[in-house]
Amino acid sequence: MEAIINNEEQLRQEAFADYMPRAELNKRGYHWVEREIEKLDPYTHYEQIWTLTTSYYYRDFILNVLYTLGMPAFTMAPKTSSMLTDNTGQVLNDQQFRLTETNHRFWQWFELGPSHPDVRRSLETVNKIHMALNKKFPGHYPARDFIYTCVWIATGLHRVKISVGARGFSEKQKIAAHLFWQSLCGQFRSQEGQIEEFPESWDAMMRHAEEFENYPWAKSDSGKKLAEAITQQFNDAWLPSFLHWAGRQFVLTLQTPRTREVMQMDKPNPLMSVIIKKVVWLVFTMKERVLPHSKILTQERARKKSVLSPTHKEPNMAKISQCPFHPNVTKEFIARTASWWK
Repeated sequence: MEAIINNEEQLRQEAFADYMPRAELNKRGYHWVEREIEKLDPYTHYEQIWTLTTSYYYRDFILNVLYTLGMPAFTMAPKTSSMLTDNTGQVLNDQQFRLTETNHRFWQWFELGPSHPDVRRSLETVNKIHMALNKKFPGHYPARDFIYTCVWIATGLHRVKISVGARGFSEKQKIAAHLFWQSLCGQFRSQEGQIEEFPESWDAMMRHAEEFENYPWAKSDSGKKLAEAITQQFNDAWLPSFLHWAGRQFVLTLQTPRTREVMQMDKPNPLMSVIIKKVVWLVFTMKERVLPHSKILTQERARKKSVLSPTHKEPNMAKISQCPFHPNVTKEFIARTASWWK
């Protein structure tokens, strides 16, 4: 047993040879994050740029917003939404646990980056869960869904900011977002095997998101139930019951019209939509351009508390010896025929 443990530790240490180096940061001044991002080379420090972009400006609320907007988008295909509502049922029956299981991995990935051995271990645990479910419910884990999910997360924050009139990602952030999620996506396993394709640039990711979202997905009861459950989770997590109507308007305002249509969500109240967009614009502007930037990561802040939030607990991780995939293996995305979408 001791020999096995020692071998695992040796393999983990060897895996650090592939870990992307992090530059030393100068955190002086109020608005240091943007300054430090612009100093870095996005082709060699894309992991660090993604960490700076997500983990100093924002906390759990923003990640919950992205989860609330993203889950209905990821599951527009009826077969995908039915997997989560009718087969596993977790998104309906244990909403907060489903959020925690997703976001504690995201926070780890955002902090460490896809080349870190512990992220590789975390990703392989996700692969094992998905493939176990694929054996039970075959045909529900196509590469198509993994690729779009990674594309959505890479571009989602930028798209939300643009939609409310705030400043989007800089060119360096766009390059870094693409390379970060390309590297991470290449470590997922679908029903067809390792994900070996990905859009070749930021612009290609944006085009792919548009193509996926504009595909004529059929409306389904499972999609409607999933969208309602995800909105309810957001309300329960952040608002008292008498403000749930406002939380619902918040979600409807920030959700894309196409996702609202497919998932049979209502349109937002026009007046509330204007107010919410102005408030969200103000929050983004204050966070990034007016208020002093945080000197510590959101993840570090959570670990300093006497009681660690479940969203920041260390996720279950496979042994490094069980991780067959390495970062930076993703090939160029190729055009798909109509059958790919079915």
